[in-house]
Amino acid sequence: MFHSESAPGQYEVVTGPLPPLEAADALVHTRETIYNIARKHGLRATLAPRLHIDGGSGAHTHISVHPTTGSSLPSRSYPSLLTAHEYHFLAGLMTHISSVVAFTLPLPQSYARMQDGIWSGGTWVCWGIDHREAPVRLANPSSPHSRNFEIRSVDGTANPYFVLSGLLSAGIIGIRDELALEMERCGERAAAKMSEAERAEKGITKQLPLDLESARRCLLEDHKIGEFIGEDVVKKFVVVNKTLERFMQPEDEDEVVTIARLVETY
Repeated sequence: MFHSESAPGQYEVVTGPLPPLEAADALVHTRETIYNIARKHGLRATLAPRLHIDGGSGAHTHISVHPTTGSSLPSRSYPSLLTAHEYHFLAGLMTHISSVVAFTLPLPQSYARMQDGIWSGGTWVCWGIDHREAPVRLANPSSPHSRNFEIRSVDGTANPYFVLSGLLSAGIIGIRDELALEMERCGERAAAKMSEAERAEKGITKQLPLDLESARRCLLEDHKIGEFIGEDVVKKFVVVNKTLERFMQPEDEDEVVTIARLVETY
């Protein structure tokens, strides 16, 4: 399924619900199809996060949580909204999302899109119901069968296999450790438009990493994520990511050349 989006020449393509590995495979195949069809017609399709001020492109990731056997009981804190599995999964996301941003926003250019006020998910660690200014949005909350978490702090430069590894690790840690959700959901207002006191009252106290170096540092310092994915994998990812950063954005290079490379690569 696809439909037009807000910026000129921009479209949103939606792949169907699949198990994690199959979903990542389908996304890769979809992107290659888009690139190839555009090239066939003398055009270039790009997943670049933000090329101009009028709009950006994300890769919002939807995850639903269901037990493999039996049914999950309602959560104590949000019995009308979430099951116990969903509640702890969300708590894990809120606890570890700053660490997995290095996977979901892997280029310096990714952070030009991750801004407040442009429906990209914003910069504050928070969640909301159908709230597009929160990095995690609870979609279709009234339907136990189609309810899902939309993670908005993801873009098309990210490797979908690492994206799902990071997000699922965060959520599963929440379930395994029965983490408590330390914050209330955002209301109608975005966290960025709240006062510091209003955010504190809701338990919204942290911002996501605002640049790639900070994101890598958060990942390396989160030993629970490292333990779950593998410390060696995390360290090697960071090494490769630094090399990618130097390739994509060399020092003292003209901005036009850097943008052209971004479009050619993604």
